[in-house]
Order: sequence, then C-alpha cells, then structure tokens
Amino acid sequence: IDVELRNETEFFTLKLNSPADTTAIVGIPKRDGVTITLIQANGETVWGNGQPKKTLRGLSFVEAGEHTIKFSVQPGSWSFNAKY
Repeated sequence: IDVELRNETEFFTLKLNSPADTTAIVGIPKRDGVTITLIQANGETVWGNGQPKKTLRGLSFVEAGEHTIKFSVQPGSWSFNAKY
C-alpha cells in the first residue's frame, strides 16, 4: 500500500495505491471552524454542500463523522482532493 498525503491551509490531498484483494477506508480530515466545501476522487466530485454526491465505480460513501468524512475504495489508484 502506497499513500501520499499533503495537508495545506486550503486543501488536503491523498494519493493511494492499494493492491488486489484489499478494501481501503479513506478518511478526509475535518478542521475546527472550517467547512469542507468539496471532495473529489479521481477528478470527480464525490462530496459537496455537506453531503455525498456522485458515486464512482469502486468507491462508496461510508460516513461523515465528527473528525473525518470517510469513503470505502476498492483496489487500485485513487487521488482525493479536498477544499476547505
């Protein structure tokens, strides 16, 4: 499993490569006093206006918890971008 994270003031990015026969839970971190306005996975909007949007093959929304917004993803290459 390869993971690359970048955490900046206005955005968060996560790149994931996971092997066959795995399922990953990806958590996009929430920040105190700041709203996540948009989350994209592989260039497609999957979260906006406080709710899940489009579903992608191999990706499903899990939950919007207290500290993270979580998605389940099937094996392969994934790129998540969140804007605050």
